[in-house]
Amino acid sequence: MMFLMCIVFLKMNNNVLFLRPNWKTFSESWMDNMMDDLGKQLKVICLWNSGRDRFWKNSIPIICLSNYETAVRRLLSRLLGKKVALTPSEIINNVIYHYKINTVLVNYGDFALRFTDVWEKNRSIKVFVHFHGYDIHLDIREDNNPQKKHFSKDYKNGIRDLSQRAILLANSKYTKRILVKDFGILPERIVVKYLGVQIPSHKVVHKKNGRVQILHLGRLVDFKSPDRTTMAFERACEMGFAGDLVIAGDGELRDRCLSIRNKSKYSERIKILGAVDRPTAISLFKDTDIFTEHNIKGEKSHQTEALGVAILEAMSYGIPVVATTSGGPAETVVNNKTGILINPGDVEAQAKAFVKLGNDAELRSKMGNEGRKRVIKYFSQTVEAHNLRKILDN
Repeated sequence: MMFLMCIVFLKMNNNVLFLRPNWKTFSESWMDNMMDDLGKQLKVICLWNSGRDRFWKNSIPIICLSNYETAVRRLLSRLLGKKVALTPSEIINNVIYHYKINTVLVNYGDFALRFTDVWEKNRSIKVFVHFHGYDIHLDIREDNNPQKKHFSKDYKNGIRDLSQRAILLANSKYTKRILVKDFGILPERIVVKYLGVQIPSHKVVHKKNGRVQILHLGRLVDFKSPDRTTMAFERACEMGFAGDLVIAGDGELRDRCLSIRNKSKYSERIKILGAVDRPTAISLFKDTDIFTEHNIKGEKSHQTEALGVAILEAMSYGIPVVATTSGGPAETVVNNKTGILINPGDVEAQAKAFVKLGNDAELRSKMGNEGRKRVIKYFSQTVEAHNLRKILDN
């Protein structure tokens, strides 16, 4: 009995280093949720630059990889008359030693490849690499230069080699399929772990009377296709849809959306807000009747939507979703039950979906309720926390 209790204790005694490239970005609030999920297992966070922040929730140390120095290095700097700083890999090695780290959770595949020497040096620790979207697309292109591939020709082999040392976490079954098919990674080296969202205490009430609001919340990039959504809204208005479209986000397609709106006779019903903070996003969800994203394979970026966290958040509020069958949303949205899925690129079908839901408050309520139940069962932060801890304990 005592022996079994010791085994359980050892499994629970993870000292986790959470490694992420960015800090406090609105589009990565789900990463903060993941840090919350780790609870007392989270011992330290490493990232490139945290600004003035030195602690997460007043207790978890935040170590900057870009400007970290030790007392010894400062002394050497004074003696040599020039700055002597630790390399990022040296910092992580020191963190692993100082905080007795036995488990590392790295976010994004390309970020994990920067520290291959660390994983090789510390063979006794468990390494998990979480893939989230752009990092699974071998053909993804640079934002400002669509002719140039973002990843080098060595990226594929690097990720494949990494999979022999680390367990890869995929944010959807779609992501796992890409890692197996395009990278040649063994399926048993990949675990699907969906991201989780916080469940709001109140859901949206779908009133039978009043104007219907459609919301697109997310980056204005080609694989989310907000320009098609704007055109679909215009077409829906021509079919008799009575309501408004709100587009919240920023990106290279903002000017195109503005152009479509300005030329439309329904322009006063199309609001383009730009990037919004978290409180504003929550307020928008509470006022929304239909959430939409016309996800496709980007014509320039060659990227697809691997999961779609904003879609899950909308569903958590009891909002029906109009999306496409491209990528991860086909796993989260159940067609004709929690929303309506259309073929990628079919603007007419998206418009008809807007009209169908806009004219039927009872259908919106029914689909919204089913979507909220689905998120609670499969995609809540509570479920994610359970799954993440279970994965790290194995």
